[in-house]
This record gives sequence, C-alpha cells and structure tokens, in this order.
Amino acid sequence: MALVERTVGEIADVIRDCGPQGEQACLLIGAGVSFSAGIGLAGDFVDRIEKRYTNVYDRACREAPEGEKPGYAQCMAALPPAKQVELIRADIDGAKINWAHIGIARLEKSEIINAILTTNFDPLASRACAIFHRFPAIYDLAGLRDEQDNQISFDRSFVKGSAIFHLHGQHTGFALLNTEEKLNDQAERIKPVLDAVMKGRPVIIAGYSGENDPLIDKIAELAPFNHGLYWVCHSDSNPAKSVQEKLLALENCFVVKEKPADVFFTELANKLDLDPPSFLANPFEHMSDILAGLRPYADLEDLGDPDLLAAAQKQLSDADSAQNDQDNLAEELSKLMAKGDFAEAHKLYPGPDASLSETTKDLSAWAAIMVGTALSDQAKTKQGDGADALFARAAEKFAVALEIKPDKHEAFNNWGAALLEQANTKKGGEADALFAQAGEKFAAALEIKPDQHVAPNNWGTALSDQAKTKQGDEADALFARAAEKFAVALEIKPDKHEAFNNWGSALSDQAKTKQGDEADALFAQAGEKFAAALEIKPDKHEAFNNWGAALLEQANTKKGGEANTLFAQAAEKFAAALEIKPDNHEALSNWGNALSDQAKTKQGSEADALFAQAAEKFAAALEIKPDQHEALSNWGTALLDQAKTKQGGEADMLFAQAGEKFAAAEELLPGSSLYNQACLASLMGEPATASELVEQSFSLAVDWPGCEHVCSDPDFAKIRTTPEFKAAMKRCGCSC
Repeated sequence: MALVERTVGEIADVIRDCGPQGEQACLLIGAGVSFSAGIGLAGDFVDRIEKRYTNVYDRACREAPEGEKPGYAQCMAALPPAKQVELIRADIDGAKINWAHIGIARLEKSEIINAILTTNFDPLASRACAIFHRFPAIYDLAGLRDEQDNQISFDRSFVKGSAIFHLHGQHTGFALLNTEEKLNDQAERIKPVLDAVMKGRPVIIAGYSGENDPLIDKIAELAPFNHGLYWVCHSDSNPAKSVQEKLLALENCFVVKEKPADVFFTELANKLDLDPPSFLANPFEHMSDILAGLRPYADLEDLGDPDLLAAAQKQLSDADSAQNDQDNLAEELSKLMAKGDFAEAHKLYPGPDASLSETTKDLSAWAAIMVGTALSDQAKTKQGDGADALFARAAEKFAVALEIKPDKHEAFNNWGAALLEQANTKKGGEADALFAQAGEKFAAALEIKPDQHVAPNNWGTALSDQAKTKQGDEADALFARAAEKFAVALEIKPDKHEAFNNWGSALSDQAKTKQGDEADALFAQAGEKFAAALEIKPDKHEAFNNWGAALLEQANTKKGGEANTLFAQAAEKFAAALEIKPDNHEALSNWGNALSDQAKTKQGSEADALFAQAAEKFAAALEIKPDQHEALSNWGTALLDQAKTKQGGEADMLFAQAGEKFAAAEELLPGSSLYNQACLASLMGEPATASELVEQSFSLAVDWPGCEHVCSDPDFAKIRTTPEFKAAMKRCGCSC
C-alpha cells in the first residue's frame, strides 16, 4: 500500500501553535526511543534468554507455532516474573538519558505536548524533564484498578498539567506486562486512557514497531485523526504490514522516514525554535536555576551557621560573569549548536585573524565540520555536477575547521569520508585521484591521533573500494593494504565489529577476482570475519546480509550439490538478517538474487518454482521500500533469465515484464538499468537501440559493468558483429 509521507518540518508547522490554550499534542514512545540510552530492544532480550536460560528458551521454542521461533513475549512468558524483572532492570539501571529524551523534555517544557504514553519500563523521559525543572505526573497503568467492565477507571480532569503514562508498568513497579496474554488484556483495559489522552489532538508515535501488538487496534478505533497522526520510522523502511493495514491506511495518518529517535526529537524541537537546553548553552546559569529552587537554611532556624547556599550561588554567579566577560561568542555558539543550528553557528566564525579562546575555537571548528558533513551527505543524493559542487563546498568547510584548529582529527576523517564517497561516483584517473586524496586525509587524522579507530577503518574501506576498480596484482596490492588498515583499527579497538564486517566484504570482493582454491580460501576468510563481527554483535544484520552475499558469489562458482549447499547457506544468512531486522529490504533483494541464480542452474518446473520464489522476495523488498531501484532491476534480470528458458508467447510475456521492471528502476534512478535494458533490446533483436543504451550506460557510469564483461556477455551474441554495436564499443573504449 502507498503510505503518505510527511517531513519533520511539516509536523512542526502543525503543532507549533499547540499549547495550554488549545489542543496539545500527544506522544506515544516505544523501545526505539531508549535504545541509544543503553536499553536493549525486544530481540536483544530474546538473545539473552537464549544464551542465559537455554532450557527455558528450548521450551519456548517447543511452544511456539510450528516453523516459527519464539518472540519477546513468548520468551518472557517462559521465565518467572522475578527473572523478567531482573533482565529488564539490568539494562535500565545502567541507562543514560539520550537526546531523544532531551528533545521530548524540550517539547514538554514548551507545553506543546502534555501527554507522553510509553510502552517502556524505564524512567528516562521523566528524568529528562526533571533536568528542565519540569515534573510531570507519572501514572503506572499496569497497577490501576479495573472497573467491572475490565477497564481502568480514569478521569482526565483529575490530571493537572502534563503527565507520563506507563502503559505496561515501570521497572520499579509491582507489575511488568510483557507476555502476550497480559498485553492483550492491557490493551482492552487502557481504552479509556487512550480515548481521553489521544483523541482529538495531534499524535506522534516514535520508536515503536507496533508489530502484532493489540494496542494498534485500540489506537485505530480512535479515528478519525483530524489533527493528524504521525508515525516516525527510524529507517527508510516501511512500518510493519499490520500497522500499515490497521492504522496507517486511515485518513490523516502519515509516516516520517529515516529519523532515529535522537535525530527526530532534536530536529523537531529545533524546527519549533525551542530554547536549547540551558545545561549546554549556559551550564552556570542552569546550576543557578537549580539552587534557586532551594529554601535558604537560615529561613528555617537561625543558628548562626554560614549560608553555604548563598556562597555556592555567588560562586556560580562569579564564574558566569567571568566567562561572559571573557567569551560571549562561545556562549552564543553553544546556544546555536545545542539547537542543532550548525549553519548559523558557522556564520559567526569571525575569520582566521580573530583572537579566540580555545573553547570558541573548538566550537567553531565543530560547526564547520558539521556543515561540511551535511553538505557531503546532501551530495550523496545528487549526481554529476550537482554532486561535485556539494562535495567541493564540503571540502571548503573541512578546510575552515582545520584552519581554526589544525589538530582537529575529526575534520580530516570526515573530509576523507567525503572524498571516498565522491571517488565512488567516478572512474579511471579521476577516481584514483580522489581515492588518493581520501587516503591522505585519513593518514593526517591518524598522525594527529594514532589511537583512533575510525580513520583506519574508513581508510581500509577506501582501499578496498579502489581495489574493486583494478585488476590483477594492482587490485591484490590494494586489498592487502585494506586488510592492514582493518587490522590496525582492530588492534586499537578489538571489538570494532564494523571493521570485521568491512574486512569480510573486502575479502569477498577479492575472492570474486580469483578462481578455484584461491577463491575458496578468500571466501572462507571472509566468512571468518563476518562470524567475528557477529560474535561481538549478534544482532548485526548487515554482517549476516554481507555473509549471505559472499556465499551467493561462491555458489555461482560451483556446480551441482556443492552449489546447492552454498545457495542454501546463503539463504540461511539472509533469513537470519531478516529475523533481526524484518524490514531489511537489502537482504530480501539479495535473497531474490540467490533464488534467481539458483534457478538458472535448474530446468523446467524446478527452475520456475525458484524464479517464482525470487519474485516473492523482490516483491517483499519493494513493499518495504517502494523506491528500491536495485530490487526492481534485479527482478527484471530474473525475469529476463527466465524468459530465455521459454519460447513464443510465454517468453514474450516475461520479456515484457522484465522491461517494465527495468523502466521502473530507471525512473527511480536514471542510469541504474540502462545496461539491462540494452541486454533486453539485444535479445529482442534491436541492435540500434541496444547499442545506444550501452553507450548511455557507459556515459552515466551507474550500472556500467566494464568492457571485459560487455565484450563477453552472451546477451549481445546476436548483435556483436553489427556496425552499430561495433561503433558503440569503440566509443566506449572497448576492444571486443
């Protein structure tokens, strides 16, 4: 289904006028909001139960529906309540307030929101509000009594001011609701609360999956959402299918994509021009405000004791005055950067001739780095001259940061990362020059701070990416240097799972350039690196996906039973990635590729069954991410391969379907399916069209596979000797 998207800015426009005199907004937050604070998600708790309570987990597996693994609710239900609490409290006791909670507290302080519903057991939202000297009422709905109709007795008029409602209990409470039966019962019990708190006001839902949760049904019953309901997604993937069908299909329900909770709430507060946290903008003033809420001890009993409170207040006042006299610019920079307004903060930089304090220099350098990074990120969404112009502007900002503070290793690292991104959009000497420049920046970062692990990991990725553009000994030398950099990163930080994952990908890419035992040895080493990444971080779905892709590549070098075994292992890895992250559209697309490639090794109905399964995976990937041009292009390729096994009208139908997929992919990203379209045109006996499309693919360099591939591609067998194709190959620099 087509979801209606909105931006953070559009939400800000809608709720900007919310306040005590009107309808204040309501938040519903889930586990995703507290994840960066150090509290695990549902899958993390399942993993812990599996490892720590193996027999309990085995029982949960036996009781799960056939063919399914037990989820969070089933695993929790298998444990005694005391053990459930022990697991949850272990995370909460060590958690820290994150920037999502700070953003929520800023919204609450402004009185734009006055109701926070949470499925979390942690107190982090209330603790964040307390930092702002705000103390909303706290209601534990797991402990409120029921009326005779099995619903909570609730009267909103008794709630004065803002409030936080713990829908499933608190970690310090007597009841934590986390089993399927209890959650079903609770969804019915809290209907009066949902009706009183959510109905007739803007609703924002963040950090909450809602998958197979009965709470979604009760929220949907509150429709119509005339003030708007906004579902915030942490990634570019769609919410769970059940959420889409039951809730987001309703009128005035929208999605906001690619906004992790920390980013979303900070950005929303900044879009609303809310005051930055005073503890960042002016920590002395913040502490003075806290002390102002204390009653002087002398007011209670005059014992002639020294007034320690007044003395502390004077110390803070003196320190604040001294700082203001010394550096007003630092305070202004702090305020702007606390609001996330790095561009405005950067504009305050007075230039290299100004005399600045070390604090101001550091803040000014960071403002320049953040603006440069934003420009680099924007460049990645563009092509050609537009992208290059943004990369150039990013470089200027990184250079300014280093002009302010020459030892700012973060500026060198981010500059190198931007050059790497740009290099991957180029080819030949232009790409090599950018790869070299990226390496220089990473080297400079390490010269300043030899014990930082980010730069060598990025450098390894740059060398690996460059190696993929080379052949033979030149490629091998670059892959070897990449391995050295990953090893350096891991020597500095042995638990850096990102380095293991990147190293595994590099080894897999190198394996693709080899044959026989040499290739197999590299594929095996790649598997070891992916396994090491997963040992450190078992929920690293990227490692499972990359491992599956490596096994797929290896499978394509084998035949018969050996190939089938590797195809099966690849499928297991993709399935594991999807178990961790069900909306992992890349894993689904890769799984579709695996099934399609395996289908090419079969015949008749066996092949058709695999092609059909591949189509299901591509369709599932596109349901999650409708603009995933890779899935469309790969689906088209699968249809093209299947068409080659057919004749007559059946073949024509499949060729036509392949053309539709390629056209859809091309519409999303020009150049992404030109080569595939050229193959299709050649197979359809259209040499002029095929030759023109090949040239366009070479020119745009988005899906260009290289001369060696084109010259040996059997799809061009019918037209390879035609004048049109020969001329096109010559213009592309290919000697076929």
